[in-house]
Amino acid sequence: MIKLRQSTKQKEDIYLLIEKNVQAFKPKIEIWFENYFENNGHNGKPELIIGTDSSFTKGKTVFAVVVVIKNNGHGGEYIYKNFKVKRNLSLFEKIYSEVHASLLVAKNLQEMDITEHVSGLTVHVDVNTNLSAKSSQYYQAVFGMVKGSGFEAVGKPY
Repeated sequence: MIKLRQSTKQKEDIYLLIEKNVQAFKPKIEIWFENYFENNGHNGKPELIIGTDSSFTKGKTVFAVVVVIKNNGHGGEYIYKNFKVKRNLSLFEKIYSEVHASLLVAKNLQEMDITEHVSGLTVHVDVNTNLSAKSSQYYQAVFGMVKGSGFEAVGKPY
């Protein structure tokens, strides 16, 4: 019973850490968007793409949360935030954590009314439609999370 509690606490800590880092990212995103629209507002409504990836290195899982402004015919810009979890994650934890971080950012963008100034918002998820890929087993669950949160989802291959 004690081991189960410790395991559950570790998992809860990961999600709290993700939420803390996404909240710390929010003011930077807001300033970035203000500058972008001030300098590029005449180029039409851009598309937003949000994605998170992670990798395990030196006893830590390192996450990168990325927001991309893609303005067809006028290039694009991006902003990102890195943060670490001090342990290796299972494939499920890794994928779920990545999607959780991306959805938190997407919801923050809605709260800041940024989504009103763009043509669309897509969440890129690190799962593959190819059944030979290990991540394919989570495809439906992850797409359900994203679509159930009100956003469009795109998986691999992009």
